[in-house]
Amino acid sequence: MRRRRALLGTVSALTGHGVFAQIARSAVTADQRYLSSDTSCYALCRDTALREAFGDGQDVAYLDCAAIVLEAVRIQMGDAAFGPFLRCVVEAEDAYAKRSAQRPAPRPVTADAHEDFA
Repeated sequence: MRRRRALLGTVSALTGHGVFAQIARSAVTADQRYLSSDTSCYALCRDTALREAFGDGQDVAYLDCAAIVLEAVRIQMGDAAFGPFLRCVVEAEDAYAKRSAQRPAPRPVTADAHEDFA
């Protein structure tokens, strides 16, 4: 489990939390489509969901990396556990975003700020 969290944490750090939440939501969509359809190729469902979320023309270099990491986690976990795990990831990302939005903005640094520490 730690390895999976580390992989997903790496993707989150590289992309930022908002983009990572979109990637995770895309993976949930792909997982649902894969499990409920006749498609035998998860990668096709994943790539389609990523294109829907981020657009065909958008040049986002880390999406390929994200797709590889998600595929590695899915293979490690197995299909039955992957979807519920991703839903937990999305819920955690949503909670993080909500907490971040509620935090007060940092106090701006002014020219005389050094006097506070003198």
